[in-house]
Amino acid sequence: MKAIQATTTIQSALRSHQARQQFLTLKNNTILLQSHWRRYQARQQFLDLKGKVISIQSLWRGRQQRIEFARLKSTIAIQSAVRAFNQRREYVTTKNASIVLQSAWRGLLARYVSYFFFLFLGSVLYLILPSLFRQEKKTIEAAITLQSAMRCHSSRKEFLQTRENAIILQSHWRRFEARQQFLDTKKKVVTIQSLWRGKQQRAEFARLKATVAIQSAVRAFHQRREYATTKNAAILLQSAWRGTLDR
Repeated sequence: MKAIQATTTIQSALRSHQARQQFLTLKNNTILLQSHWRRYQARQQFLDLKGKVISIQSLWRGRQQRIEFARLKSTIAIQSAVRAFNQRREYVTTKNASIVLQSAWRGLLARYVSYFFFLFLGSVLYLILPSLFRQEKKTIEAAITLQSAMRCHSSRKEFLQTRENAIILQSHWRRFEARQQFLDTKKKVVTIQSLWRGKQQRAEFARLKATVAIQSAVRAFHQRREYATTKNAAILLQSAWRGTLDR
């Protein structure tokens, strides 16, 4: 009876050890599969989120480009209208000046005709001629002074308009350069963030891999120690059983 009980005890211990080995193997395989599956899900979520972020960024940049193009188009239209207005105003000014000069010239011609017509009247008109010449000279000098002032005014107005247009163009160009620098910097920052996140993911994966390796080594150590304990107990029971049979 003692031999049967010892054999039963040994068989029970061996079966328990085998069942525990099967359970631990199944548990380790399950943990490994869960780890791979979670990592796969996390990567899929990251890729999905990355694609959505890139799509949103693309839509936002397209909208900003369209807004900038519409603003630039409006600026060009305003500049075209201002230039047309200035051209029309300059044309009207030149036309009015020409009319004034033509009127002065016609008056001068009429006066000269009158002078030559009345030249035969004699010494009375001859005495009046110097005063007429002085008056005509003053009229011509006044016309020249007026033309000079009008030309100076037109030149200054054209210079101020050109300077204003140059300032507007410089402002748009600087804003365009600033936006290009901002987009370039943003692209570099996104690239650096992507590289840093990839590095963190790889470091996390390496840490998880090291943790799994350490856990596997610890479990193997415990399994070997448990197996050695069971083996020593079985040897001890066999030795005791053999000693009992010998006695």
